[in-house]
Amino acid sequence: MGFRKTMSSVTIQQKGITEIAADDLYSACKKSLELCRKNDIHSVVFPLISAGIFGYPLRDAWKQAIYACKNFINKNKDYDLNIIFAIPEAEKAKAGTEILQKELPRGV
Repeated sequence: MGFRKTMSSVTIQQKGITEIAADDLYSACKKSLELCRKNDIHSVVFPLISAGIFGYPLRDAWKQAIYACKNFINKNKDYDLNIIFAIPEAEKAKAGTEILQKELPRGV
């Protein structure tokens, strides 16, 4: 099994104003998802490697990523996209799981 298409996104770091950083993170996720659809990509991985370590709150980073994915799914119900979050640490995974359970109903 090989990869047919690959794309990369930038890392979002704290700019000093949380609202701007949140908008940037949401926008980066949203654009990545839109590029998947535009390029007929049906699987995407978001590595939340540095979430929470540059001063931007971990739970807020998760929320922005999840909101972007949730909004994309709701607006693109006809498109099958497998979204994966790659999390290297148990604490980050736990925070994300808690938010996912609250934000996404079963089956979405």
